[in-house]
Amino acid sequence: MRTDANGRHVSTFIKNSSGNEEADKVAVRAASLNFRRQVKKPLKNHNYVIEVNVLEMADPAWGSDKPK
Repeated sequence: MRTDANGRHVSTFIKNSSGNEEADKVAVRAASLNFRRQVKKPLKNHNYVIEVNVLEMADPAWGSDKPK
């Protein structure tokens, strides 16, 4: 994760891909949402490494194409 000259979060990227595009998207979203909780006073123009582990991709409860 990277901050700008004002210390605001500007970008998130994957350092080591899991090989699963969907799991990588979940990891990026989790890191972005938890950035403020984990970094109370972000530094200006700084890169942060936040470890995220995606254990299992559960099927969403909505949008299921399976007939009932």
